[in-house]
Amino acid sequence: MLFRSVTGGNYGVLVNVGSDISGGITNSGTISGGVVGIYAVGNSNISGGIANQAGGTISGSPFGVLVATNSDISGGIANSGTISGGAYGIYAANNSNISGGITNQAGGLIEGATGIAVNASKISGGIANAGAIEGTGGTAISLVGLTGATPIVINGGRIMGNVIDDAPANGFSPVTVAGNFTSEGNFDVSSFDVSSGAAFTFGAGNTITSNSAVSDSGTIVISAAGSSISGGLDVIAGGILTAGSNFAVNGALTDAGTINIAAGKTPSAT
Repeated sequence: MLFRSVTGGNYGVLVNVGSDISGGITNSGTISGGVVGIYAVGNSNISGGIANQAGGTISGSPFGVLVATNSDISGGIANSGTISGGAYGIYAANNSNISGGITNQAGGLIEGATGIAVNASKISGGIANAGAIEGTGGTAISLVGLTGATPIVINGGRIMGNVIDDAPANGFSPVTVAGNFTSEGNFDVSSFDVSSGAAFTFGAGNTITSNSAVSDSGTIVISAAGSSISGGLDVIAGGILTAGSNFAVNGALTDAGTINIAAGKTPSAT
């Protein structure tokens, strides 16, 4: 289905009670609803996926895209435009899934008081970001009661707000930095890895709390005071840690790579 302008009273597009949109939804204009822009509910699916093209907008209040009650978007969500909700840009709830994943491409924006939220559900296809995910209320990605792995791959772009898993010990929220990225919030996740060739820069005062040691095969840059890592830090052979400011590692600091600390700055590890 190709949409250029759809406005509904409550729902822009509703997929209900065991239904499927196998041909997918492609939007280059506006899909908006008073409550939800696109809503899949009641064992439904959008197997053809959602493609929101550059210049396209999907919006609702409180939800931009909502998948709920044993439903799925198996074709995934590919966003190059704007997906916006008053409360949630994208929300998966009640034993649902976005098995095709969310790919937020360069130029794409997913925004809401919380940008992406998962509650008693999962995004087994993962979240890949090269655009912008913004939580105007302070949380960009909220993961509550995950029912399975919801990996996050940061290829670049921006994540404006915190990324929080309420049960990181379950191991369902691995984060991989695969491009150049500067944090604009805190991370509390199951694992946090910086890949070879990638660079992660701490934003001012930002923290990483990981259930396992942060793994650095690329470059981690700490340039502002108040940054810290909880869970330990493992600088892998070939990895680089550059600190121009004081910082703290709560947990073991293991170094098989290179650590550069500016004169007069003091790291602490416990």
